[in-house]
Amino acid sequence: MWNINAVLTTLLPNLFTTLTALITLYSFEYTIGLVATATALPYLLYAEVYARRVDAYRTLERKTYAQSLVYIRDVVYSGGPSRDLRRVLADWEYSVNKILWLDRLYFTAGFITALLSASTISLLAARRALEGRLSLGALSGVVYASITAHFAALNAMWALCIQGQTTIALRRILSYLQVAGSRAETAQLTVVAR
Repeated sequence: MWNINAVLTTLLPNLFTTLTALITLYSFEYTIGLVATATALPYLLYAEVYARRVDAYRTLERKTYAQSLVYIRDVVYSGGPSRDLRRVLADWEYSVNKILWLDRLYFTAGFITALLSASTISLLAARRALEGRLSLGALSGVVYASITAHFAALNAMWALCIQGQTTIALRRILSYLQVAGSRAETAQLTVVAR
């Protein structure tokens, strides 16, 4: 449920902030608005790559976490060491490390894009200001709006990345419900057959 909350608290406000900042940039100068829009698009690509890759690792993480709980219970009640527990915990650690690596990769690429984009837009605006086509106040507004647009887009796409992980949990729940449902049907058929 916390992932769905991310849509309300992170995605929508940051998406609206991005749109507002981009519209503001268009109001200062159309060319600057186009550059800002074009440089905000890579965040969609980063979110897509993240969502595609994290799926397998999050599935492995959830599966091995559930298995580890069973093996830990067995170790606690039987008292003996378990090779299966060590293997499952190693797989769990591997999947968690991969997820963390993907998180870092997303934010590193996003921060680099945001800083390079805001710098490019600021230099373009400074050139326009030196040419007399943009006032000093407008230059200040462009710098502020470009930083706002890019970091808000980065955060909005991160909310989509987090939301994408919800599908893994939903698949596990549906799988469990299907198994539980088929067991219930089998039990009903057994009762009816008697």
